[in-house]
Formats: sequence, structure tokens, C-alpha cells
Amino acid sequence: MKKTYIHKAVVFLFTIQLFFSCELDRLPTNAVVDENFWKSEQDFQLACNAFYMNLPGYSTRDLYSDISYNGSPNEYSSGTYLPANNFGPWDSDYAQIATANKVIQNALENRFSVDEAIVNRYEGEARFYRAWQYFDLLRSYGGVPIVEELLDINSKELYAPRNTREEVVAFILKDLDLAIKYLPMPSALKSGEIGRFTRTAALTLKSRVALYEGTRQKYREKGDYKNLLQQAADAAHEVIKSGEHALYRSSKNDPVLNFQECFIYEGEGSKETILANRYQLPWRKNSNSQSLLRSGAGPTRAIVDAFLCADGLPIGVSQQFKGYVTPGSEFENRDARMRATLLVPFEDIAWDGKPYEAKFANGTSQTGYTWKKMAVNEDALAMQSDLDAILIRYAEALLNYAEAKYELADHISNEDLDISVNELRRRVGMVALTNEFIQGANPGNVKLDMRDEIRRERLVELANEGFRYDDLLRWGIAQDVLPKALVGIPDLREYYKYVNNNVWKKVKNGFVELQPATDRTFEDKHYLWPLPLVQLALNENLEQNPDW
Repeated sequence: MKKTYIHKAVVFLFTIQLFFSCELDRLPTNAVVDENFWKSEQDFQLACNAFYMNLPGYSTRDLYSDISYNGSPNEYSSGTYLPANNFGPWDSDYAQIATANKVIQNALENRFSVDEAIVNRYEGEARFYRAWQYFDLLRSYGGVPIVEELLDINSKELYAPRNTREEVVAFILKDLDLAIKYLPMPSALKSGEIGRFTRTAALTLKSRVALYEGTRQKYREKGDYKNLLQQAADAAHEVIKSGEHALYRSSKNDPVLNFQECFIYEGEGSKETILANRYQLPWRKNSNSQSLLRSGAGPTRAIVDAFLCADGLPIGVSQQFKGYVTPGSEFENRDARMRATLLVPFEDIAWDGKPYEAKFANGTSQTGYTWKKMAVNEDALAMQSDLDAILIRYAEALLNYAEAKYELADHISNEDLDISVNELRRRVGMVALTNEFIQGANPGNVKLDMRDEIRRERLVELANEGFRYDDLLRWGIAQDVLPKALVGIPDLREYYKYVNNNVWKKVKNGFVELQPATDRTFEDKHYLWPLPLVQLALNENLEQNPDW
């Protein structure tokens, strides 16, 4: 498939000449002569192209959680991180906010010198991008200073205190509401504009932010949450009823490929993708496939055991679960997404052309399992890829809608389940989730918990996409989940001839223990990261987060 890219041109001078101060980042006042710029649509488009060059790529954030392990303890997952001079995304996020502020300021000042609809569209892009950055700051630090104007060396805002959490959330949602108003629908994009921010991207990001904060207020902050959850449900529903997006399905109509192909070249650019960081060799490339198939990062038992059996029941209560008798037995009679997400031992062909086998050697998974989702063997062999990194996809909108509707009333109707969770299940041939099924009308005649099953659906659908850590924080259960031991494959040493005996010495309760619970902790203070020490030294009005 030939790709058309929005950012082939060199980004205009002012978008890359950022002046990184020791305080809040600000643009130099002489980075561009404004009276000679901002006179055409091309000017605004060139300015906004900087946003796309700086979008995040493939996420490794699941390493902060319980479902992925990279061969050595992760400081976030283990709770061992300490304050540092430049801790977290503070500097980078405020640098990008400065770029967005530059566009917004000039959009406001030039609204009537350039066609207003054109100016509005690019102001919408800037507000979307600014909201993205502030959400990153919010989930990292909580309340942070809100900067919505360009600053210079004398700006009093450089020494402003932190805005409250509630103020930051309101600011993000206001930016997104304007982005929703100004941005076009995906179907209105011209061929050369494919990949730019759209109204459905802004709606889905709004649902993400409102769901994050709504559930955090409900379970962690103990604040007002219903308005936020309603906004999350409404925004996600707008995406659903827009008709702009659909779940990807393979031309082979195979349940495993329906999911697997969504994340590789066959599904690239499908209607499921709402926003992606787009790559093209040789100019823009990534090494994600190499990292997944030829590095030490691997899935843990927490995600492997999360996949339901084909009858819709968890492995602990389903008669269909085949146990851990052979390396492949636990994959039998399971949700098709399991085989699309993980390499099946001795069945799937790995990047080296041989059947996948756990080895625990350098450059291989240290859990015994390997991610299949988003991995391409040929790209791993070539050690480079231009497979687009999906940042927002339609499946998330469906999940956000289901969770928001449930959390609003601690109940969800079968009708709402049918247009959300069950859309995902139909794609992979899984039985429907209904209130009757939860209450015991299922093959095991067992009662389940609807909240747990909606959360499970989110876990298995979004695994390896970077959501798990933030989900644990917003649900207020990180202190229950993260201190647990990280566990890998079962003790089936008779099958794995290349595994060193030292690995089997780590077996506990029948599974390889990667990191014991005694080496893992999560304290109340870990619900927020510490502010960078440099910022506290430069601005006496900033207050550190509690207990840091």
C-alpha cells in the first residue's frame, strides 16, 4: 500500500527552534517574523505539521504495569523510582504546549485576515494537541500550571503555582470541545490530509480524558464524577453513531486474523484507526517489531490468564480450560485474541523462520511468552519498520462507552453492551456479554461481576497498547495489583530444551517467577509522580506532590 504523508515537507523554522528554558518552556520571540507569516492556509498547515512530527510512537507504558516485563525490574512497576531533577514528561510536554500556544495565538489574531473556516480548522488541531500534552501532565503529576499564552523571560506565569486538578481537567475538556467544533470528520479529509487530527479523534480523546478522571474521582479522589462519566459516554457515543469508523475484519473472515491484522500492514489505514503516528521508509521508521520479537520484553501471566475461554468464562471456572499440560494447551479453547496477541509456542513461526520456543537467552523474552500483536517478522529481521503506530482506534471508543455507562449507575443495559463490548466480541467469535450471562445463565452456572468483565474486556483488547498502568491508577487498585509477583511460563522444562537450568531454579508454585513480591511495592504516594526537582528549585510557588 502506498502511503501519503502530511509531513513530507520540512517543518517551518519556528516550529523546531524551541528555546528550552530551565523554567516553563517558551518560544523565542524572534523565532518567526509574524507579520510575514500566518497569511495563508499553507502557513497554518506548515505550523501545525510540527504536531505530527512529535506524536508519540509505539507505547512501552505497559512495562510500568503487571502485564509486561523487560528482563529486569521496572522502577515504575516496582515502585522504586525517586524524585529527580527532570523527572517525567514536564519539559517535553511544556515545549509542545508552547508550540500549540503559538498557533492558537496567531489563529486568534488572524481570524479575519485568512478565511475563518481555515483558521478555525488549524486552531482545532492546536487545541487537540495542547489537550493531548496537558492530559499527559495530568496523569503524571495531577494539577500543573496552566499556560495558554506565549511566555518570555519576564512573564510572571513562569513562577505561577499549580492549578488544581479540577482546573486542568476543565481546561483540557474546553480545548477538546473547541477541537470537536472546528475539526473535520475523517470522511471530509482530502487525500493529502489523511492522518491529520479529526473530529472523531477529538471526541475519542475527550472520552479517554473524561473516563480517566471520572473513574479516578469515583475510586481514588472521592470527588464529583458523574458529569465527567456522562461526558465520556456522550463523546464515545458520538463516535459510534457517526458511522465514520468500524472494527477491522480480515478478508479471510478468520477470528484470529480479524484482530491480528488490524495491527499489521494488512489493516493499516483501516476505518478502525482514528489516529496514528505514520511512518514511511526511509524517512521515518521505527524498530517496534524488532523490540517485540528480538528483545527481552514479554507478556506476563497476568495478561495470559486474563483471556476468557471460548464459552465466555474465566479459566478458573470454565470446563473448557485445558490447563498447562503442554506449552500449547493453555491456548486451546480460548478467546481468539489470545492467539492474535501472543506467539503460540511450537506453532507460530518466529522472525528467524523457526517455530517459536521460549529460550530466555539474551535478546529474547524473559517471561517465556512473546508479543505477537503489532509485530511483523520481516520487519524484525530487517531491524526497521514503517508500520504505523495506532494512537487512537475505534475499539477504545466502544470500551470507553461501555465502562462509562456502567460506572454511571453501576449497571449497564444489554442494549448498551450490544453496541460496545459485544461488537468487539463478535469480531473474534466470542459469546455475547449480557446481564443474564453475568447472573449465571452461562455454561458454568456461575455468577460473575459485570464491572470485572468490562475491565477484563479492556485489558485483553488493549493489551500492549499502553493503557494498563493508567487503568490501575484510575480504578484505585494499583496497591492491590502491582505489589504481586510477576510470573512467566509454567514449569514445562521437558519441552524447552534451550532454557538454562538457572531459569527453572526460579520456579515457584509451578511457574517461573520473574520478580518476587518482596521486590515490589506500591505506596499511596505513587498515585502521582514527583515534580522535577529543578522546577521546584526555580519556582518557589510550586508544591511537591504528597510524601515526595
